[in-house]
Amino acid sequence: MKHVIKASLLSLALLGAGCSGVSSTMNPAILRDGSNSSDTAALNTQTAVLLYVRNRNAASITGYNANANGNMNPVINITGKSTQLGSHTGLAINSSGRIYATNFQNVVEFAPGSNGNATPSATISGPNTQMGNLTDVAVDSSNNIYVSDAAGYNGQGGQGTIKKYGAGSSGNVSPSAKITGNKTRLASPSAIVVDSSGKLYVSNQGVGGQNVLVFAAGSNGNVQPLATIGGSNTGIALPCAVAVDASKNIWVTNCGNSAAAILEFSPASNGNVSPIRKITGPSTRLQSPRGVAIGTDGTVTVSDTAPASAGELLSFPPRSNGNAIPVRVVTGNQTLLQEPAEIVLH
Repeated sequence: MKHVIKASLLSLALLGAGCSGVSSTMNPAILRDGSNSSDTAALNTQTAVLLYVRNRNAASITGYNANANGNMNPVINITGKSTQLGSHTGLAINSSGRIYATNFQNVVEFAPGSNGNATPSATISGPNTQMGNLTDVAVDSSNNIYVSDAAGYNGQGGQGTIKKYGAGSSGNVSPSAKITGNKTRLASPSAIVVDSSGKLYVSNQGVGGQNVLVFAAGSNGNVQPLATIGGSNTGIALPCAVAVDASKNIWVTNCGNSAAAILEFSPASNGNVSPIRKITGPSTRLQSPRGVAIGTDGTVTVSDTAPASAGELLSFPPRSNGNAIPVRVVTGNQTLLQEPAEIVLH
């Protein structure tokens, strides 16, 4: 992630900072971006940081100003038959503003600045792609595309795959690398992110999973993860999203209603370790948090599929912990939110 950092309503100090990736010209949020020199002109026309949201129930991608609060209209709404967007969750944006979204068995790509009933500039689809049940997408600094795929998960501890496609991939292309096999510990992967060094972070939801796996840059085949964050001390339960901030701290959302929380772990975390911080409790408004993004100022933003509404975007102050109160809440019929999933700051 997306590399790109996923976030929401950041302070006005972020305006003009660009995409939430970790390039020298971008504003790190969730690591999922790359770069494309042909997009420079389009990028330069953008004057404000936006929060992009993948709406599962609306088959859309909406975007909001960084200071949005309350029942606000989106400034971007990519939706319509030409978009080829389905009811799904995955979203990533590279450092140049190209947008990548998953459907169950394909990835659609949109040019920077896309809005309305936009036609994808590329689609990765077909039997050679080996895509089966995609859950998320990420892009690295070289524009390589990664997808988490839960296909093959049998409900009893195995497996799923992580697939990589080369920069500029389009059509019925084969993956250039594939992480799969019993050593990987993959179990219904739900989200994926890649940091500035190329490390992959994957959240697992399946039996024998309920953890976050970290893979070395360039991993391929039946490889062991560098680290596995899981166990009773971690508090991880039904993780829906994973993010990495500018300091390489690892963020996880629990989307199960009984364990709804935002967890932060140190960069070197491995095993059954306790989180640095845990945002949870009735004042947080968290009910089923999905996507997460961390701004350069430390603001924490999540999308939440609150059952009492079509969904919310919640932003918490830097270093929030415990039963924290969000400082901004985007919610209401004008927002066009419909079960918001992954979020990306650009």
